Amino acid sequence: MKIAFVLDDTLDSTDGVQQYVTTLGRYFTDSGHDVHYLAGDTSRSDLPNVHSLAKTLKVKFNHNRMSTPLPASTVRLRTFLHEQNYDVLHVQMPYSPFFAAKIVKLAPKHTAIVGTFHIIPYSRVESTATRLLGMVLRTNLQNFDTVLSVSSVAQVFCKSAFNIESAVLPNVVNTKQFKSGIPLYKNDGEILIVFLGRLVSRKGALELLKAASLLDTKTAYRIVLCGKGEEQASLERFVDKHKLHNKVTFTGFVSESEKADYLASA
Repeated sequence: MKIAFVLDDTLDSTDGVQQYVTTLGRYFTDSGHDVHYLAGDTSRSDLPNVHSLAKTLKVKFNHNRMSTPLPASTVRLRTFLHEQNYDVLHVQMPYSPFFAAKIVKLAPKHTAIVGTFHIIPYSRVESTATRLLGMVLRTNLQNFDTVLSVSSVAQVFCKSAFNIESAVLPNVVNTKQFKSGIPLYKNDGEILIVFLGRLVSRKGALELLKAASLLDTKTAYRIVLCGKGEEQASLERFVDKHKLHNKVTFTGFVSESEKADYLASA
């Protein structure tokens, strides 16, 4: 089959949705399918068939930084879809009326359209905004053949915001890459806790450090924070304030090849 993943955001980021798209895409490629990626501004060259089809604008939404597309050319998208003639379009949801919605609308009748709903709202603002988006996309949503949600909570929000029934399929993970991990730290009797993720408030790194600050100073443990993000400076200040320097290590950004080793150390 010829499959296209549709993402309003860039593929240059290693955020959760991008990880989902590329992991699933590689799986289908390895299974013999012809996989393409239709995205906003993207410069990465390690993936085949990446098509940057929309200019994007950096925004902050749902306590996350992302790119949202500016209006894409309808003529260009229609011509592109006609030339590529995809069997399946897999759209990441929620999605923009300016890019993904146009692709859904312009897709040939024989193209199956699948969606994956990724988010839960951080606050009432995000919840209301997504519900309003659902109203704008009401007609467009009728083009979907099936929709998935990454969790039961996302499934409930998908129903309330977009009025769509969805099946739950958790985020896919390529477990093979983690089986070959080699521990980076010797087991010297300490409990080693590894945090892997972006250092932003909703990921909970500060809660981990707060919990650590309540432990007896004689408790044998070490925390390794793998990742970078806007919260790093405040986390470092917390470590300074609570004198956790000998307990907490910041690694900065961790590459895909290094993740297995850090997790194997935990």
